[in-house]
Amino acid sequence: MVEAAGNIYDVPFTYRKYFSPEQVSEMINAFKGYDTDSSGSIDAGELKSAITSMGHSDVSDEQVASMLKRVDKNADGTVDWIEFLDMMQTIKSSGQNFGQALMSKAGAAQQVQTASGGHHTYLDEEVSMIARTINRVCKDDPLLQERLPIDPTNSDLFHSCSDGMVLIHLINHIEKDAIDMRTVNTGSVLNIYKVRENLDQAFSVAKTMIKVIGVDAQTFLDKTPYLMLGILWQLVRILSMKTITLAECPEIYRLLQDGEELSDLQKLKSEDILIRWLNFHLRAAGQEPVSNLGSNLADSKKLVYVLNQLDPANCSLDALEEADDLERAAKMIASSKAMGVEDCLGPADMVKGNSKVNSVFVAAIFNTKHGLQELTQDEVEAAGLIDDDIEGAREERAIRMWINSMQIENCFIDNLFEEIRDGLVILRVCHRIDNASVDWSKPNIKPKNLFDYSHNANLAEEAMRFLGVKMTAIGAQDIVDVHKKNILAMVWQLMRVHYLKIIGSKTEKDLITWINEVVQPDTPIANFGDAQLSDGRALIKLTGSVEPRIINWDLVTAGETDEQ
Repeated sequence: MVEAAGNIYDVPFTYRKYFSPEQVSEMINAFKGYDTDSSGSIDAGELKSAITSMGHSDVSDEQVASMLKRVDKNADGTVDWIEFLDMMQTIKSSGQNFGQALMSKAGAAQQVQTASGGHHTYLDEEVSMIARTINRVCKDDPLLQERLPIDPTNSDLFHSCSDGMVLIHLINHIEKDAIDMRTVNTGSVLNIYKVRENLDQAFSVAKTMIKVIGVDAQTFLDKTPYLMLGILWQLVRILSMKTITLAECPEIYRLLQDGEELSDLQKLKSEDILIRWLNFHLRAAGQEPVSNLGSNLADSKKLVYVLNQLDPANCSLDALEEADDLERAAKMIASSKAMGVEDCLGPADMVKGNSKVNSVFVAAIFNTKHGLQELTQDEVEAAGLIDDDIEGAREERAIRMWINSMQIENCFIDNLFEEIRDGLVILRVCHRIDNASVDWSKPNIKPKNLFDYSHNANLAEEAMRFLGVKMTAIGAQDIVDVHKKNILAMVWQLMRVHYLKIIGSKTEKDLITWINEVVQPDTPIANFGDAQLSDGRALIKLTGSVEPRIINWDLVTAGETDEQ
């Protein structure tokens, strides 16, 4: 914060969201420069000079007088700091443009012209849904209180998310403490470097979760709406769908169809599971099934039936009597709220038939009350839903995040074991590590059967051997047959090769030498299996040497017991 004679030129988020960090600094310096007596206010003449000094030379005396009259609440002929911010917001807003309203095939949209002269559109209902989701998910986050709720009906979303703080909190709601909040810059007046640090940190973690190709911190600083929405939508989707898995909700097993195995259900995307779930309840209601979450739900009728199946006491079929789609949607949404579903969208959003928007709403209904019969213990065991391989699950997640963090084109992983079966993912990863490892004239880029999978997997094995991966008793067939432990063994080695190459093709011996130099243990650490590494103290010292701010040494124990 910039202080002058005991006065703090604080910028509440109500105003701050409309300005870049550079503009905030410019306003503070301009106001402070003309507040020569440090009274915290300037007169009309000084006001125009301050505005002109910031490049607004086209502001006339009449305009200044008009603005002064509007913001000078106590009519004392002077402008205090908050009144000045109010005036600058008016000037800023008059030149702000988040697109020209138009009607697209998908519904109401905004069209934005890029610097190169091209045009991009974004849909109003997607802005509404994302804003409502952020309001719902982040409502109890202390650092976001001054910027919530975000108005879902205008461009408030882009202003509220431009500094990365909302992005950081969304990521931490997906995965607790994915970003250490002790390393996040906070405060009402952050300079551009601190804001960029926050955004860069958010993007470095987001890359392990979503696709961020062609988007970076500058996208948010520039408040480029259609690109911001692409990032925010992916995070909102994960937040909405993360519990719609067999691991989180074993009752999904009830949605298996005749002739299917559990593995067939595990391959489905969350949206496909939701379609099956809707049809499960629609059949019970004697209704025709749906094939998508977009146009099939636009008139709300199917959802009225599903809600009635889930909670007939709070969700009647009365909405079906409404002839108008908008009115019917309003009643259906009211029924969902009566059942406990939190705010996801408005009636005008529902009738657009947007599959992204509707999928978040349907997921919210599912997460509130899915209505699937709980499995008995015998059914759980018979279905093979018990998986005690916790360590294997952690390894799978770490490898998946590693692959995703490389942001390889056509190579984003949600389910490691299923998605690498055709060999192409491993080939693309090997190529990223060393482009000499893969001859792209050989793989089948569009594999259709097990023969094609095996062909590609054999090439993937060759590529891994080229990179130095030891393939003792493991190989290509393990990839195709989904032998999980063997897949983890080979891909873990591949990840190790990649990380060693990143730090300059160092060896494990080189790393152990570095650890001993930094940590300086009483007895030198011999290798990565050394017991001295098991209590975490060495790792804490290493991370502290890179970024001291992330370590609170008062919390570090001697590590002498299992609890410590």
